Formats: sequence, structure tokens, C-alpha cells
Amino acid sequence: MNFILRIAGTKPPKNVIINSLCNDLTSDLSEKVANKFVSESIHLYFDKCKAPIPTINKLYIKSSEDQEFPESLQVEMIKNLDTQHVNITESGHLPMISMPQQLADILDQFVSKCKI
Repeated sequence: MNFILRIAGTKPPKNVIINSLCNDLTSDLSEKVANKFVSESIHLYFDKCKAPIPTINKLYIKSSEDQEFPESLQVEMIKNLDTQHVNITESGHLPMISMPQQLADILDQFVSKCKI
């Protein structure tokens, strides 16, 4: 993986973007996402983060239909982040596109619980 990312970069082929990131989107939206996809910085994959995880309330939105991050990986992320709140959505990897209002409602509810 290390070698592949350094040679090929972080932008996957269009068909991979459509099949893994856009599995629950319409074909028009999938095409838009794939055509506007911007490569991530390689530093996201290779630079170590030295900052500690903050001791604040954390929310993880677990996507039940995510083809990019399987449930086992999401469960591991939830544990690693010491997440107190988990909300499960019936969405793929991009709930901000497939279900924007529901995602906004989830975030609003979480923020209102965190207010002092």
C-alpha cells in the first residue's frame, strides 16, 4: 500500500470512486462526485499525528451501507477515538450527499446535548 500510494497518488480510479464511495447515490450524483474528486494529501497517510485525542464528547456517525469503511473498521475507529455517542445511518460513505437533512438533524441533536 505504501509503495502504491507513493507512485499512484491518493486519487482512486473513477470506477472505484463510484463503486465504493457513491454506492448509495444516483448515477448523476455519482458522476458528479467522481468528476470533482480531489486527491487527498499523501501526508494524511504517512505523517504521524502527535496530538492527543481531546477529552470532549465525541460523535461517530456509523454508515451501515458504507462500501469504503466496513463495519469492523468503523467499530475499531469508534474504540480508537473513545467515542461516547454513536449514531447509525442507513447510508453509504457520503451521508452529507445522500441524506443531508437527516445528517444535519443528527449533528444538531448532538450539539444541543453538548451545550453547557
